[in-house]
Amino acid sequence: MQEGLSEKLFIDRICKESKAGEKFCFILGAGASWSSGIPTGRDLMRKWRTELGKEEEHNPGYLDALCQHAGLPPEEFDRIVRSKEEPNSEDYFALYDLRFDGKPVEAAQYLENAMANKFPSCGHCFLATFLNRTHNRLVITTNFDSLVEDALFIYHSTHPRVLGHESLAPFLSSNSQRPVVAKIHRDLFLGPKNREKELQDLEEAWKAPLTKVLSEYIPIVIGYGGGDQTLMSLLERIDLRGIYWCLRNERPSERVRKILEKSHGEWVPILGFDELLFQMNERYPYEGELGDPCQHIQTVANERCKKFQEHLGKV
Repeated sequence: MQEGLSEKLFIDRICKESKAGEKFCFILGAGASWSSGIPTGRDLMRKWRTELGKEEEHNPGYLDALCQHAGLPPEEFDRIVRSKEEPNSEDYFALYDLRFDGKPVEAAQYLENAMANKFPSCGHCFLATFLNRTHNRLVITTNFDSLVEDALFIYHSTHPRVLGHESLAPFLSSNSQRPVVAKIHRDLFLGPKNREKELQDLEEAWKAPLTKVLSEYIPIVIGYGGGDQTLMSLLERIDLRGIYWCLRNERPSERVRKILEKSHGEWVPILGFDELLFQMNERYPYEGELGDPCQHIQTVANERCKKFQEHLGKV
């Protein structure tokens, strides 16, 4: 496979094509949330392996009992749990099942704690500007966090349409007048899907709406490794007019390469989510002044404090 498209050429294409009327959407994975302090899938897998190993130290035979209960062949269990090699993104869901076997309450609390008190990064600020100031208003994500919608409100006082459950999939539209965030594995507080058996296929309710919007948008993939069978199975099945797959410190997997070849797409080696969105923000020919986002936050905070004091004085 040929070398990836440089960030410079990629950004030049996006800016010029978008200005000419082409529509782009973003597909975000855990890598887009890393700089906000939310661990990536690989980070979590390493941690779960360590925690399982410590449990074995305190409770000898625990891993063998877990292997037997999970019904995994010993060699497969050893590869996923006991291996010293870097975990594969495809093993995330199996390792999650093993770590939280029979512990649904702990699993939910674990995810909530991992995402608690996290603030949108500067990359989310620049993404929010792009979503708010252009006709490119769609984000599709496997993430549970609220960083995109938080950034839209904090930096632009915009409330996006958040589709955090498959029951809301019919509201997915390419002509929305406000930014849309489609969370195909559900929102953090709506029973997020994180178990292997839950992610063998995309929820039926998402298939038709996503197929339609992806026929109208060209996806820009950032921070998504493609380890699930949900969105990946859809991307493999549908016809795309193009796709850009941005990768940090890695080359596309065989599965991703096949999607790129089928869709006449390209992969883009990037320094990171924040760095890429910063460059896009610098290059995009927005109409009018953008203003200083820090000054905007301060101004909005001062206005809220003033209104609060006024209301408090009337009590």
